Amino acid sequence: MGFKPRVPVAMREFADDSKRSSWMEERDMIVFTVWRDSELGFEQIDLFIKEPFPFDAAWEDRLKSISKDGTVIPCVDRDRLIKMKEEAGRPKDLDDIDRLRKL
Repeated sequence: MGFKPRVPVAMREFADDSKRSSWMEERDMIVFTVWRDSELGFEQIDLFIKEPFPFDAAWEDRLKSISKDGTVIPCVDRDRLIKMKEEAGRPKDLDDIDRLRKL
């Protein structure tokens, strides 16, 4: 799909459990970000290093967004997103939480 890692590692390293574990332990990494430039513009996806919640329940509660080209994009529900941002605790996440609660 043409996505490239934001950090200078090979994409295949994400598939290695031991690599992901070392990224979590040594670098406090939570997500592995990939990006690409496309006809739709700059696109970025954050892939969790470790599953932050049970997937099946999140899939049941998912929201659906539609991209510019009509692709359906499953998204985590608002309550889980707020919880993830609270756990991250960065200033940007705290600002996002405030905005999400106003929706």
